[in-house]
Amino acid sequence: SPTLFRSRFKVVNGSLGHGAGVRLLEAIADRLRDSVRTADVVARFGGDEFVVICHGLLEPASITKVAESVLGAFAEPFNVDDGELAILPSIGVAVWDPSGDSSVTAEEMVRDADAAMYEAKRTKCRVSVFDTAVRRNLVSRLRIEQSLSSALESQLVVHYQPVIDAEKRCIYSTEALVRWEHPEHGLLFPKDFLAV
Repeated sequence: SPTLFRSRFKVVNGSLGHGAGVRLLEAIADRLRDSVRTADVVARFGGDEFVVICHGLLEPASITKVAESVLGAFAEPFNVDDGELAILPSIGVAVWDPSGDSSVTAEEMVRDADAAMYEAKRTKCRVSVFDTAVRRNLVSRLRIEQSLSSALESQLVVHYQPVIDAEKRCIYSTEALVRWEHPEHGLLFPKDFLAV
């Protein structure tokens, strides 16, 4: 099961320089190697993303144990250039059962771990295991992002809601509320698109 995680690496590069960023990546790799089994593979995927490939972990308890071990490796701050950097990783887990679908590719596994990682970031739960709900949420968000530019031109509308003084029986103010008249999904409320 590949596990993909990401830190806030751009902030480190931008504030302390690329040399400090490289030293931080090396320290992260060392801690990751120390937190997993010797047979597991730890690799930098790009930027601040690492992949941990663990063989033989199908039970939720064993997957949770590895994720907790990785999180534990980040409990202490990293010492870089005489300063301490606290890193809070977001971990996405994808599990492939070899007795099931044998057509799953490595690229699909990384894609699913990546989707779970973004779900962990979005929900701030630190660890997320991929399932179909994670995929649905990601696809839904992508569709909203893609159609939001059209919405800005003509589909966002303002609905006015009166605020009434019940004793005097009169309107004393009005709230202006945005709604999205989506051509396919009908009227969308802010909870459906404002975060995007």
